[in-house]
Parts: sequence; C-alpha cells; structure tokens
Amino acid sequence: MDINSVAANYGNYKPSALKAEESKTSTTKGKEATTTTRSKQDTIEKSNYTTEQLNTINQIKSAEEQRVANFENMIKKMLGSQANLSNISMNSFKNIKVTPEEAANAKAAISEGGEYSVKAVADRIMDMAIALSGGDDSKLNELRAAVEKGFEEAKKAWGGELPGICGDTYTEIMNRFDKWEQYGVDAIK
Repeated sequence: MDINSVAANYGNYKPSALKAEESKTSTTKGKEATTTTRSKQDTIEKSNYTTEQLNTINQIKSAEEQRVANFENMIKKMLGSQANLSNISMNSFKNIKVTPEEAANAKAAISEGGEYSVKAVADRIMDMAIALSGGDDSKLNELRAAVEKGFEEAKKAWGGELPGICGDTYTEIMNRFDKWEQYGVDAIK
C-alpha cells in the first residue's frame, strides 16, 4: 500500500465508529434509561492501517495545515508590501519623507509589469495555490478561504483598510478562482 492510498482513505477511518450496537430501554422507579451495549472487538472499528500508517497520515495532515498557514502568511506579507509601495508611490506617509526617486521606484513596482502589480501578485498567489492543491479542484474552497483569511490579516495589520491596488488584486484572484472552478486549472495557467 503506498502513502497516497493511505492518505486518500484517511477519511474512511473512524476511530470511534461502531460496527454493532444494541440499545435497550428499561424503566426503573419511573425513570426511563437507554443502555447501549457494544462487543469488545467492535468498540473501535478495525482498520487496515497500522499505527505507523496512521501516524504518517496525521503527519501529512499536519504538514498540509502548515502549508495552508504559510500560504495565508505569504499573502499577508505580499499584500503588506504592495500596500506599502502604494503608499510610498503616493507619498502618503505623514511622518516619513519619501524622496522623488523612492516614490518613482515604488510607483514602478506597483504599475503594470512591476513586481507588485495586480497581475504579478495575483500570479504568485495563484501559482502557490495551484502548487498547494496539485491542481485538485476539490481544494478550491479551502484555497479561497485561505486567500480571504490572508487578506483579512493584511487588513488588520494595516488598521482595517488596504489601498485600492490590494482590492484590485483580491478581485483578480477571486476571478481566477471562478475561472478555475468553471473551466479547470489549465484555464488560469
């Protein structure tokens, strides 16, 4: 049995599932009670997995959860950089002096073709989403939720609001998820 078949069947393992259960209702001194009886061998569903395999499955699930958390954190940081560059390009920091050269560099970075343009940031986020999911359409809802959480975390870090370019990036990413869902992952590559 390879690890993929173990992971694919993980959802079928129910550690407290019962094969057989017998319920009896009895009345004692006017109070009704239900008793459930289970055979010893049926207390825990027998599985085809060894303890080692179950540990491996748990490690895989933990690693997947960590990858999603890293994805959310990457989105937060990338949006923070995009927001920061947007503010620098507009020289909107009150207590920080920005040179014309710094403002021009920031503007170039967020403009079309720049490293932090809407397209460039959306490309990086979607590339990571595809890599995390392996192109599996069943992961779309989880990926959308991770992107939404990343944007929410970035908003919190920026005092509740992000510059317009970040909103445009969010819209672009959600449009790509919609296209992926409708036409498949190849439609967004």
